[in-house]
Amino acid sequence: MARGKGKSNKQELTNNNGSGHLPLLQKINLAEERLDIPTMETWLWDAACKIRGATDAPKYKDFILPLIFYKRLSDVFDDEYEQCAQKFGSGDLARYFIEADHRDAIKNQRQPIVRYYIPQEYCWEKIRSHPKDKLGEFVTTAMREVATLNKGLSGTLTLKDYNEKQSNQRVLDDDRLSDLIEVISRHRLGFKNANADVLGEAYEYLLRKFAEGQGQSAGEFLTPSEVGWLIAEIIDPEPYTTIYDPTLGSGRLLIKPRLIFNRKHPGQESKAPRLFGQELNPTTYAIAKMNMFLQDFTDAQIAIGDTFRQPKFTQDKFLRITDIQDGSVKWDNVPYCEINDGQIQKYILSSGDIVVARIGATTGKSFLINNCPKSLFASYLIRIRTKDGLLSEFLNFYFDTSTYWQQINANKGGRLKGGVNIPIIQSLIIPLPPLDEQRAIAHTLRTIQKSKETRQKELELERERKAALMEHLFKYGTKNESRKQTEIGEIPENWEVVKLGDICTITTGTTPSTNKEEYYKGNIPFIKTGQIINNKIYGSDIFISQQALLEYSLKIYPPKTIFMAMYGQGKTRGQVSLLEICAATTQNTAAIVPHEKINSEFIWQYLMNEYQKLRNAAHQGQISHLNLSLVKQYKIALPSPEEQVYSIEILKLCDRKIQALEKEISLIDELFHATLEELMTGRLTTTNCFQ
Repeated sequence: MARGKGKSNKQELTNNNGSGHLPLLQKINLAEERLDIPTMETWLWDAACKIRGATDAPKYKDFILPLIFYKRLSDVFDDEYEQCAQKFGSGDLARYFIEADHRDAIKNQRQPIVRYYIPQEYCWEKIRSHPKDKLGEFVTTAMREVATLNKGLSGTLTLKDYNEKQSNQRVLDDDRLSDLIEVISRHRLGFKNANADVLGEAYEYLLRKFAEGQGQSAGEFLTPSEVGWLIAEIIDPEPYTTIYDPTLGSGRLLIKPRLIFNRKHPGQESKAPRLFGQELNPTTYAIAKMNMFLQDFTDAQIAIGDTFRQPKFTQDKFLRITDIQDGSVKWDNVPYCEINDGQIQKYILSSGDIVVARIGATTGKSFLINNCPKSLFASYLIRIRTKDGLLSEFLNFYFDTSTYWQQINANKGGRLKGGVNIPIIQSLIIPLPPLDEQRAIAHTLRTIQKSKETRQKELELERERKAALMEHLFKYGTKNESRKQTEIGEIPENWEVVKLGDICTITTGTTPSTNKEEYYKGNIPFIKTGQIINNKIYGSDIFISQQALLEYSLKIYPPKTIFMAMYGQGKTRGQVSLLEICAATTQNTAAIVPHEKINSEFIWQYLMNEYQKLRNAAHQGQISHLNLSLVKQYKIALPSPEEQVYSIEILKLCDRKIQALEKEISLIDELFHATLEELMTGRLTTTNCFQ
């Protein structure tokens, strides 16, 4: 269908809700389509014909491949969006959730719920329906914006300028670009429609078909696929190994050994070999990175540059105690270091090594090295390499037992900073069952751990779902009414902006002197800011006496009071808790008692959603904390009492799911430690576990 300079007729086919997704009829036609090799080659030939004459034939791939890659990203995002929409029962809520999750993922340097985030205004259908005028400029902007929003896409979508000019004339004019986009739009490239290597196959076809344009044979450009598979079979990589290609090209030669590993070791992706490569040509480097992303090999490290003059993988990572957090290491955040070649073997880490913290608050904590980049360990760590007959995974599990910690605590007492050393580690007494039994024990414990990890991921997703739901509720309300712009942003038409101090009584407490023991020998719960962690408070570890209450004029706050931490280290400041008992508190806490007809749970949930804004309010001028004046003046959006209650009922559904998952994780953790102790003492055998 031809495009004029006005809006494309195709725009009428998209959903009128502006989501950018294909209409239902088109979805049905394309949803079950599977792109095979002959269809793909015909498709690529047609695409190349659309830009024939605009550039040299060998450069067709430079225009076609980034668009195919972008369409793959967009179609995969659409697939994941549809899954979220089905889960939430609302497309708007799903988009809200995805956007909120993406912002949080960037902030906390974690993997978002979707592989790649494509903003609504830059999805493929928006590109397809864009008028011809300034189409090249729009495509380039879309690709660069998406690359900016997805850290892993750096160096892939930013390379090609579809508005490029030579001798003051467009290389690929908007008419040809429009025709090219139409051809590429013929096929869906979602998970069900095309395999992960679609870009690699397209790259090989374009080189094979159009290399003659420069009078060069395809063999000068790429290794034939059959040879690549033969090399991969010969390499036959073992678990936890690394593979490096110094002249990477499109990356297909590097990818094949990992595909061989995945085929021979199903379900063991965490043990798959790490991929490293370097490529000189910027275009080919971008294609290699695209190939890695399409295969979901996001841990691959691909560098650009001359391998001979500027090799990129000569420095080593430098693992420190602080890099080991919650039993894992974010290797991308671990710094590099330089070391003399003669010392490398003394400090090098290999898969199967165990490192143990020898000093500080984490003394005795261990970490099993698996699938790591080339790394050295810092002096505050001790490296353990097991000998034949002792499985490193088994030993690392033993390092979590009470028997191990009894030995560590007994030996570190009285030493400088409470540390341990190599002789102490060497003197540890450990159980040593036969190797087969060690493997069985490790397998049993690993299975329980994986179950816990699965539930933890579900819990994380449920918390993110609740956060997205809260943001949606407090912006759009529950009645699907129109919105109005206010000094605190958009809110539902019938909600009003109020100061917290106008609808709540807000006071604070104080802390009795800790020099008088009698002040802390009572039965009145006393809440400190460390206990305020966006939770409900059902008890306390600290109690004060009636004497302390009277002498310090402390107030006992009733249940349903909201406690806000005004001071505190790390993440504490700005967090809020809902009191479910009668309790007193410190001068670092704002005690918020809502007036009649104001729902305490609504205010608590609302303030939890305002966490970051509250923290920002604590950084005005020279102030680095909250105070009663700031809290009283803080403005919130308030609905009717009926809508307050209804909003809370909706959020309680999420809370119940979160509480159930938290309880399940706690039970799995108890099971793990009980099983660990029983297996490591021989009171339980792996045979018993599977009867």
